[in-house]
Amino acid sequence: MKPYRTTHKNEHRKAHRDGFTLIEMLIVITIFVFLLASAAMAIGTLFRAQGDLQDELIEANTASRLASQLRSDAHLANSAELTRDGDTTSLRLLLPNTEISYVAHARRIIRTVNQSENETHREVFSLLEGTTTEWEITGENPAFITLTTSFVSPALRESIARPRVHRVETSIGLHAGGAR
Repeated sequence: MKPYRTTHKNEHRKAHRDGFTLIEMLIVITIFVFLLASAAMAIGTLFRAQGDLQDELIEANTASRLASQLRSDAHLANSAELTRDGDTTSLRLLLPNTEISYVAHARRIIRTVNQSENETHREVFSLLEGTTTEWEITGENPAFITLTTSFVSPALRESIARPRVHRVETSIGLHAGGAR
């Protein structure tokens, strides 16, 4: 009789071990949740990085367009003057029968072309939040205009963030009176 009982117990144990225990299932679910959370964090980081790179590309494109336009306008100008009104700085370029002004605001620089006191063109150069601008006119005959834009990401702490600086330097009156 003893062999029968031993066989019965072994069959019972074998039938019972064919499934998974609750502990094994909890371990598998925990590992799966951990892997999903890691993947979600990685995807979120990638999306943030893509957004930052896209912002930097837009900023670089805007800085390039602004630099090209400012150089072109300054080379044709006869004179230039800076005016400051609080946080707003304006650069005024005088050409024959035309006045071009660049007004720096918190998040944009507005270029306005006036002919015979009528506004004929307006262009807005959008800047990223946190960008500061500084204008300077130096020298005489020829005079030089310097525009410096500095951007520090508001998402980074100031202690670790290095500002991205764009500096545009151009001379006034290089082609005054028309292109040569």
